[in-house]
Amino acid sequence: FKSAAFWLRGRWLPTFRYVCAGSPCGEVLLSGRMRHFRAVREAFPDDAFLREEGIESYSGSPVFDRAGSPLGVIGLLHDGELDVERASSLLERHILRVAAELEHLRTEIDLRRAQERLAFLTGHVPALLWTADRAGRLTFVSGRELQRVGVEPERLLGTTVGDSAHDAIWGLTAMDAHERAIEGQSLSYRERWRGEWYDVSVGPIRESDSQIVGTIGAALNATERVGEEARRASERERDRVLEQWESLSLMAGQIAHDFNNLLMGVMGNAGVALMRIPERHNARECVEQIEKAASRAAELTQQLMVCAGTVSMTTRACSVRSLADASVVRVRERLIGEYEVHVDAAEGLTVDVDPSQIETLLQNLLANAVQAIDQKGVVTLCANHLDVDSSVLARTLFENDCKPGSCVRLSVRDGGAGIPLGVRRRIFEPFFSTRAGHRGLGLSAVLGIARGHRAAIDIRDGDPGTIVDVYLSTESASDAERVVEASPSTDSTSPRVLVVDDEEMVRVVAELLLDGVGFAVESAPGGAEALEILRRGAPRVDVVLLDLTMPEMDGRQTFLAMREAGFETPVVLTSGYLESEVWGRFRADGVSGFIQKPYRVDDLVRVLRQAIGTP
Repeated sequence: FKSAAFWLRGRWLPTFRYVCAGSPCGEVLLSGRMRHFRAVREAFPDDAFLREEGIESYSGSPVFDRAGSPLGVIGLLHDGELDVERASSLLERHILRVAAELEHLRTEIDLRRAQERLAFLTGHVPALLWTADRAGRLTFVSGRELQRVGVEPERLLGTTVGDSAHDAIWGLTAMDAHERAIEGQSLSYRERWRGEWYDVSVGPIRESDSQIVGTIGAALNATERVGEEARRASERERDRVLEQWESLSLMAGQIAHDFNNLLMGVMGNAGVALMRIPERHNARECVEQIEKAASRAAELTQQLMVCAGTVSMTTRACSVRSLADASVVRVRERLIGEYEVHVDAAEGLTVDVDPSQIETLLQNLLANAVQAIDQKGVVTLCANHLDVDSSVLARTLFENDCKPGSCVRLSVRDGGAGIPLGVRRRIFEPFFSTRAGHRGLGLSAVLGIARGHRAAIDIRDGDPGTIVDVYLSTESASDAERVVEASPSTDSTSPRVLVVDDEEMVRVVAELLLDGVGFAVESAPGGAEALEILRRGAPRVDVVLLDLTMPEMDGRQTFLAMREAGFETPVVLTSGYLESEVWGRFRADGVSGFIQKPYRVDDLVRVLRQAIGTP
């Protein structure tokens, strides 16, 4: 038993507990009716309270709730003899009131216990839970997220959702959601709170008559989910850009072959015309402009191929400091302005790269940085050695199959306005530029060169400005095969060249160019015809100018067939593809040289004479 109220000899006794069994109250509960006991101490000798207080008489009645379940006992005790009739009347007058009080007390106890259980449960829910009245005052706040961010729920109780004093916690979006929920809407939204992202759901609280009396809300931490969604979006964007590059690489290869063959006709015929036109002829300047325009078109084709990342790099150990200094010199030649470029690179830092390509990469990054500061201010180029793991590379803008481990990081920093997040990947797309009048190929070339070197690229905020990082693996490249050099020719007659190309225009132009500078020329439209000419043996062929891309029997097949047939004639390959892409695949086979289409007559003569060993 637990006493609810006890008045004894003019004072209220504090609440206490005692054993029901062996007591008069226990007998009342067991009987379920009013009971009276005289000489009660003798009747219940084990009841210490009766004995200690000297109680002689007892009258008691059970108290029931509205459902008929016992709530307790109301009793009268006396150290003398009780008037049973009077005691019964007194108990009957108070029993209903006591029953109501005990039932209310039990309800309060049950409610308090339920609230404690609810607080315990909600306090361990991995979320933030709250209720608010119609005015937006918080009436309940709980959830493990409060512990996560270090906020006591008592601090928030009674405050208003969206109160300016708690904007850092709730944000204005919460008040908007509360007002819409009061109107009967249930809604969900995402909100940032104390550096964490939350998925929030808010709805109305209705009474039994459907009247809305407040709102209830729950917020689940979505920070990891937001990060994962951002990562997936980044991967999708990266894949989209890389798919563009794959398509561009195919397009660039076809452009290089077809367009450069056309340019070969333009440049070659212009070269022949210049050899035949007198120095002071009024048409000579026009032909020179034609040759110059064709040369510019050829450079643009080469740049497209670099942008597409289809070039295989010919690498060697290079001083990073030397590459940086050379790049700065070229940028200063190209861009005039009130700017400075600071270089911070250790003298002993080296990396295996294609030097011309990395210089192009640095020049484009530096030029972009100088333009970002309107050619006024400071641009910094830093190079440092560091070890990077796969997690660091995975967070870069373009990982480009860069291997984790020892790397050299090239960083170009400007103090400009910065690059918005949504544009960072797009700046590497071909023909994308935020500046009017620009082709947008500079940074495309950066990505193409980085892909060829398997170098990762990232962009960071410079606060102010932007930092572009390029991670180059320091893993040593394989030694390049040595070029097979021809022995000097002792033949004093005009060298004879066999031109092998499936394009008639190219053959005609080559014949005209070479004939004009004293070479004897013979031509063949394919590999089979070239082998037949070599088998004739007379007149002897001193060097073969062999096109790489031909139908039926391509340049490589023709070259191998020549060697299998025993012909050791020097071979110079020609193609619209870049030299670095072709040369790395053929130099081990013993090819004597390479010249890229379209070519000038002086470049062609130099390569052919080097191949046959004549000055």
